[in-house]
Amino acid sequence: LLQGILAECRDKRIGHIHAEFADLAALLGVEAARQLGCSFSIGIHAFDIHACKYPPRRLFGEASFITVCNEAAAEAFRRRCPWAADRLHVIHHGLELKQWPYVERVECEPCLRLLFVGRLVPKKGVHILLKALSLIANTDLQAVQLTIIGDGPLGPALRRQAERDGLSKRIHWKGVLDQEAVKECLRQSSCLCVPSVIDANGDRDGIPNVVTEAMATGLPVVGSQAGSLPEVLSAETGWPVTDLTPENLAAAILEMASQPDERERRRKSARQHMDYRFNARKSIEVRGRLFEQAVAGGRGGSRPRG
Repeated sequence: LLQGILAECRDKRIGHIHAEFADLAALLGVEAARQLGCSFSIGIHAFDIHACKYPPRRLFGEASFITVCNEAAAEAFRRRCPWAADRLHVIHHGLELKQWPYVERVECEPCLRLLFVGRLVPKKGVHILLKALSLIANTDLQAVQLTIIGDGPLGPALRRQAERDGLSKRIHWKGVLDQEAVKECLRQSSCLCVPSVIDANGDRDGIPNVVTEAMATGLPVVGSQAGSLPEVLSAETGWPVTDLTPENLAAAILEMASQPDERERRRKSARQHMDYRFNARKSIEVRGRLFEQAVAGGRGGSRPRG
């Protein structure tokens, strides 16, 4: 892999290497930059700093700058690498908001249509969502269905849980879908459920892209406060669940469904929050300046053609 990167960089006369995620990509990128004599930067997200697999000095020691997409990961980086804190820049993932038009109306009747999008791994907390779904279904207060988009190692166990709890007819397992199909599911749903947790290894979510996509379209979001979710999910922008249990998650979902006026207020507030803090054009400008400065002040080596 390293030899392939070196050959590509020499062929394209690369003057700067950026690795997104502080894992194998960063390990290869920093070594390629060292051999080429060019500048290097790295972007971190969540697990790659909360549960980093490689020595931080090796990954970040020579970096021109480090970007991070959420404050929780930024704080973890500052604690772990105080010697590099002055090179850290928080740049949220942005959306091309024109591609995520606001849906004027969201219905929760006659059927409450819940949506989960993400990998089926421990930190996503899908087992908690299934228990909450069972509680809602057993109240007889609300017809409810759940669509699950995504796949992962916990898939078989979650399917067994759903079957054991009599939920099989209420769940649509969609597997991995492309972005357009996800957009359509966002438009057809009553709310997005984000039952994230911190797993046994310390891994946790940053700000999942689907949360900002849902908020941009006006889809209500009900979720935990794990990882960096508090940066985007509050009582102004959705329904945060501070103490995540199946009971509390079910109660928050039912509260969202039963308050149409409040639902409209928070949907609009969430869209405004996306316009202000998660606009891709603003993020691109900030990131672009960092790259320009890194190349201009690089350690030598070849320079880009354009």
